[in-house]
Amino acid sequence: MSSPAIPRPAATVMVVRGQHDGFDVFMVRRHQASSFAADVFVFPGGTIRSDDALAESEAQEVGLRSATLRSILANHDDPFADDADGGLALWVAALRELFEEAGLLLAEEDGGRLLDLSDPRRAGHYRTLRQDVQDERLSLAALARTEGLRLAANRLTYFSRWITPPISPRRYDTRFFLAEVPAGQTAGHCQIETTDGLWITPREALLREERGDFPMLFVTLEHLRRLAEFDSTTALFEFTGARQSRVVLAAVDEQLNPYLTPEQRRSW
Repeated sequence: MSSPAIPRPAATVMVVRGQHDGFDVFMVRRHQASSFAADVFVFPGGTIRSDDALAESEAQEVGLRSATLRSILANHDDPFADDADGGLALWVAALRELFEEAGLLLAEEDGGRLLDLSDPRRAGHYRTLRQDVQDERLSLAALARTEGLRLAANRLTYFSRWITPPISPRRYDTRFFLAEVPAGQTAGHCQIETTDGLWITPREALLREERGDFPMLFVTLEHLRRLAEFDSTTALFEFTGARQSRVVLAAVDEQLNPYLTPEQRRSW
């Protein structure tokens, strides 16, 4: 029997926007030709890239406070806190994937204002930069330096950590983050790895999944169930900020369907 695949570290961002009677979350649909999770709805995310790793001096230059970010990971017993860079690559990957797959860049301009792309010409410029980052011609740190931005990892809230079951041929060790959509920016799918992007309430996504017209992975479905427990982004972020998450490794039944034990469902 072959050994289980080693999980690849990854980062996913659940971006939310508030409404008067609840909130939406942004989701994208993966391309039908994708080698993994084809034609399903997911949150923007992906694996860590080599250019996500930054030296301490580089991190300071683009506004990342490594000690603060390391302490957040340590509070969640995340082993990335023990990495040589204190887990910086994880945060950079989350910001980069959000930019690549949703077109949202959590970064601050002079004065601490979040990047505003409401001007069409400026938005077009950043669409070009987005393509360069996707094609690995440009790292996110290099983009920030060139544009005079400070990466706003502090706008990401650590939510959970899930590891794909050992039986899976392709495994991921994924950290899920929460973020609010920045004013002056418009979310949109990348038109490369994804074929659709939409804002949807967690409850509507769950209803559509039950009807069979909104396919999802088990881990995505479980996160939407958790999000659906809250009636506002305020309550959601208050809950997230007050808890220490636990790593989740789903069990698998005889038909290889993943599931959570009752204790896991209560505690994660």
